[in-house]
Amino acid sequence: VVASLTLPSVIQNYKKQVTVAKLQKAYSVLNQAFQNSVADNGPSENWQEADEIGVREYFNTYWKKYFKKVDLCANYKECGYSDSAPFSYLNGEKCPLALTPERVYFKTLENYVFIFTDTTGEIFIPHIYIDINGAKQPNKLGIDVFMFERISGKGILPYGYELPITQINTSCNVINRGSYCARKIMSEGWQISDDYPWW
Repeated sequence: VVASLTLPSVIQNYKKQVTVAKLQKAYSVLNQAFQNSVADNGPSENWQEADEIGVREYFNTYWKKYFKKVDLCANYKECGYSDSAPFSYLNGEKCPLALTPERVYFKTLENYVFIFTDTTGEIFIPHIYIDINGAKQPNKLGIDVFMFERISGKGILPYGYELPITQINTSCNVINRGSYCARKIMSEGWQISDDYPWW
């Protein structure tokens, strides 16, 4: 009886620890690539942006060689996904982010998938999505997919870094999208708190 009561909690805590460890590592890999690029290419505020030169040229110029190994995916299947738009929001709604040829997405040695976004219509969105367990399920924002921003002059920051924590907590909730969940985890000292929405 005791085991049946405690085992789910133990498993959940283990999943949380694994998620945090993977997210920390992915963030470290991304930031290390950024810092090495700055060392070679100068301050990021002087870089040409993806909306100026195209996301692929931007990636090839400022990022590609600063990852240990990059397996670029020509299509979503090469990254292991069964759908061109494989992601969902925390509330279960479909996320419109599609793995199209206009975006740069690739696998790394650690089995992360990084996605550099492109220009959408008239709005440039300098997001980087990280799927910390590759194409494995659940492919859900806030659970195994997390959002970051490329901020010129500042580096790589969690999406929503400038927002108040009350707004972060509202977003990182099963009734909302979960776009700011990386920010929530980082703001709580790289911990997944008891109120964090879990699957």
